[in-house]
Amino acid sequence: MRIGSNVTQRLRVMEVLCGIIVAALILSASVAEAAGKFGAKVGLVIADQTYSYSNEWGEIDRDSKTGVVFGLFTDYQIIPGIAIRPELQYVQKGSKVDVMETTEAYPEGIGTIEIVDHVDYLSIPVMLKIGLPGGVQSLYLIAGPRFDIKLRTKSKFNSIVLDKYESTVFGATFGVGKQFSFGPLPAVLVEFNYYHDFSDAYEGDILTIKNKGFALVAGVGL
Repeated sequence: MRIGSNVTQRLRVMEVLCGIIVAALILSASVAEAAGKFGAKVGLVIADQTYSYSNEWGEIDRDSKTGVVFGLFTDYQIIPGIAIRPELQYVQKGSKVDVMETTEAYPEGIGTIEIVDHVDYLSIPVMLKIGLPGGVQSLYLIAGPRFDIKLRTKSKFNSIVLDKYESTVFGATFGVGKQFSFGPLPAVLVEFNYYHDFSDAYEGDILTIKNKGFALVAGVGL
């Protein structure tokens, strides 16, 4: 029964993901055709998590881990200088921590073990893009809500907690970017983004976990 249930859940997740991807591609194509703004970007993520305990441990910030982000975006201009930017991204999040390894013979510890928690999401941010004066090398600000769908979790020592992560989380993305235009060639952009979740990635009896992080990305716009 457990195997059948797992297979059914995986099929449902695949159906949902396929539907989202198809809808996003159709939306991206229609928006790109209407507004002429379509692009792709890739970058490095510095992911972190906050562990909040309801006991005497309080709030603990773990060490950050690196990951990647890549995806597609469209810019739909509302008025000159202001646009709506929906995106479809694959984002690697999580965190790491060093813990003391002990044995019965050496309870004081024999060294440290690095525990790395990997959590990958399909991320769908919908942001407001505000252009700042600057000519062909224009600065812009982006901000808006983000909906993340959990795709995969992996940890060598912490799988019990990761297996109980929420399937979806809600947060926001804030960032600043600069676009470089080269005449008829595709525009090149560089962005610095900050991610922060409003909902918990994990919620247990005494522990809640929230994702946060930064990303440095580069891309091209057509």
